[in-house]
Amino acid sequence: MFGACLARLLRDEDGGVAIDWVALAGAMIGLAVLVVLHVAEGAKDVSAGVGAELGNSHISDITFLLHPSEQAVATGGDQGGAQGP
Repeated sequence: MFGACLARLLRDEDGGVAIDWVALAGAMIGLAVLVVLHVAEGAKDVSAGVGAELGNSHISDITFLLHPSEQAVATGGDQGGAQGP
């Protein structure tokens, strides 16, 4: 009984394409998982560096993001007012 079923399975060609697609989809999922793991590790390293840099900085260190007139106010310098003659 088992031998007859096995012989019929080996002779039958229906479903071969489905098996190919399952194997291809499995390979693609495996590759995607590997890529995500690799990218996640790099992202952790970068985020740790950014976190350490932000943790060590002070507001006065990052005034370069401000407009020049706002930099003076943030650092306690000139208030940016107009000067008369």
